[in-house]
Amino acid sequence: LTSPPLRGRRRAAEHRRPSRHAVTTKAARRSRPTAGTTATASTSSPPASTPAATLVNEVRELDRRLWTVAVLAGVVGALVATSAVVVVGQLGRQTTVIRPVEQVVQPASTVLTLATDPRGNNIGTIAARLRPTIVELIVNDDGSNVIGSGVIFSNNGYILTDDHVVQGAASMVAVLSNGQRINARLVGGDQVTDIAVVQLRGGKPEEVATLGSSSELQVGQLAIALGSPGAMAGTGSVTSGIISALDSQVDPADGPPLRDMIETDAPLGPGSNGGALVDANGMVIGITTSVTLSGQDSQTLSLATPIEVARDVANQLLTTGRVVHAWLGVDGTDLDVAMAQSLGIAGGAIVDSVDAGSPAARAGIVASDVITSVAASPVESMGDLDAVVRGHRPGDRVTVSYLRNGTPHSTDVVLEQQPTSDIP
Repeated sequence: LTSPPLRGRRRAAEHRRPSRHAVTTKAARRSRPTAGTTATASTSSPPASTPAATLVNEVRELDRRLWTVAVLAGVVGALVATSAVVVVGQLGRQTTVIRPVEQVVQPASTVLTLATDPRGNNIGTIAARLRPTIVELIVNDDGSNVIGSGVIFSNNGYILTDDHVVQGAASMVAVLSNGQRINARLVGGDQVTDIAVVQLRGGKPEEVATLGSSSELQVGQLAIALGSPGAMAGTGSVTSGIISALDSQVDPADGPPLRDMIETDAPLGPGSNGGALVDANGMVIGITTSVTLSGQDSQTLSLATPIEVARDVANQLLTTGRVVHAWLGVDGTDLDVAMAQSLGIAGGAIVDSVDAGSPAARAGIVASDVITSVAASPVESMGDLDAVVRGHRPGDRVTVSYLRNGTPHSTDVVLEQQPTSDIP
C-alpha cells in the first residue's frame, strides 16, 4: 500500500463553520430541466377562388407560420432558461448529529438502482463489476447484532469499513457476494476518522476493489454508493447521485468531529455504512457513512471519508497496529468572503484559540491570526487546515504562513502527535 499525501486545496463553493456542533458544507446542487412540450398545428388552408382571395390566404398563411415560429421559440427559450438553473444550498444552522444504530433486520426488498446515468455511465455495469468486492458485516456487540458493510481492498482479505460499525465487536461474520459466510477479526480502528480494518479469518476474496483518489473530485460528478445490507447473495444496495459537497465538517454528538468529508445525494440504505462510494470509472473514492441531524427535519446526510484518509489509516494499522495524527493545536473558523476580499486573499482560517503548550503556541501563533498556508499548501478554510495537517506526521517541520492585523508573517512549526485529551 502506498499513501499519497492528502490535499487541502479542494474548493467547490462557500464553506462556513459557524461553531462547533454544527454541520457546514461547500455545496452546489445540480439542476433538473423541466420536460418540454412540442407545439403542433394544422397546415391545411381552403382553396382560393380569386386572385384577391389567394393573396388574402397567403397573407394569413404567412401570419400563421410566424406565430407558430414564435410559439416554438418561446418553448425552446423556456427550456434553455430552466436547464440553466443551479440550486445552491448551504447548511449553516446549529445542529447536533446523531449517528443511527443499525440493527440486523432483513429488508423487505433490496434497495437497487441499476439505471443508465443520463451522462452515459452505465451504473448497472459498474455495480455488477464491484459487487464481489463489497461484503456484509454482521457484528456481535455484547449480545446484540449490528449490521454494516465493508470493502475488500487486499488479496489477504483485508476490509475497510466504518469504525462505529465494528467498535467493541466480540465476534464478527463477513458475508461475501456469493453468500459465503466467513468469520472475521477486527485489526484495529480509528475513532478520529471513523475508519477501521477487518480481516477475513479464512477463504480468499473473489475480487479486490481498486482504490482511486478523491483529490480531483468536483461538485456535480457522478457518485455511486454500494453496500450490502442483509440482501440476497449476489445483490445489495446500489444508489446513485452526485457529489453535492466537499470538505464537509460534521460534529457528531457521540464522537470526535468528522472533517474533510465528501457529501453525496445518493441515499444510503440501512446497513450500508462502511460501503464504497465510487466514481464513474468504478474507482473507490470514499468509505460511506450516514448521520442524522436532530431536530424537526431529522435530515439524514450521506457522507464518505475520502479514500486517501482511509488508505492512510489502513497503512498505519497494518504496519504499526495503531494510528497517530499530527497536531498543530489551534481551533478556528473560516474567513468570510468580505474579510477575505478586504485582505486581498482567497480565504483563510481565523484562529479562535490556541491550545496551551501546543506546537502553534510555541511558534507564536495567537488568536485572531489568519492562517493562509501550511507547508506551501494553500489554506482557505478550517477544512483545508485540517486536511493539510492530517497529511503530515508527528515530528514534521512545516512553515505556517499567516496574517496578523493584515501583515504577512511566517513561522516554522514542528508538528506533534495529537494527545488523547485533545480528541473530543
